[in-house]
Amino acid sequence: FALIMGSYIAFFLLYYLLSDWHNLCRWVGRHLGVAEKLGVEMVNDATSAVRTYFYALTLANIPVALAVGLTMALLGLPLAIPVAIVTLITCYIPYLGAIVSASFAALVALGAGGVWDAVIVVAVILVMQNFVDPIITNYKASDELEMNPIVTLTSTIAGGILFGALGATLASPIAAVMIKIHERINGYAADSEEQMSEIASDPVRTATPDRT
Repeated sequence: FALIMGSYIAFFLLYYLLSDWHNLCRWVGRHLGVAEKLGVEMVNDATSAVRTYFYALTLANIPVALAVGLTMALLGLPLAIPVAIVTLITCYIPYLGAIVSASFAALVALGAGGVWDAVIVVAVILVMQNFVDPIITNYKASDELEMNPIVTLTSTIAGGILFGALGATLASPIAAVMIKIHERINGYAADSEEQMSEIASDPVRTATPDRT
């Protein structure tokens, strides 16, 4: 019952997010305590950063899933494609994802091929998930989000320490959002000052109208 209700609520929210996204952005932008135009741009920056991060994360995790599936296939084990899909999905969960995917693949390999096949599969997953994947993910996320790789790595570590797996997953896009918002506010303030300077320097616009 809980699964059905959760799926219904998720579908309901997804439908209205997709159908009324622009109005929702304007509504949120108006209630951020800043000018509406600046608020809408901040909301767009936030959503763009999150989409870009998960796009980069997907591109980085595809080689990991392919390596695991190929290993299963070369060893003649069944369910190579489902194991690769599970590996790809769990890659979105830092640290815990490697444990879940390794456990699933190990059980399949152990039941179908024996101990040594399970050891080989687990070793491939652990190497790919804990060494290769972080390097590729950090590089791709930094490139797509236009952040220094050190900032991406440290924000992910800090997010994981403070808020667990969810914090590690969202730390990089949140850091990118904060940087974008800071740049957006500074740019908006600079544009406002420039417009005020132009008005003050224009004698026609600053002249007192004749009331006679």
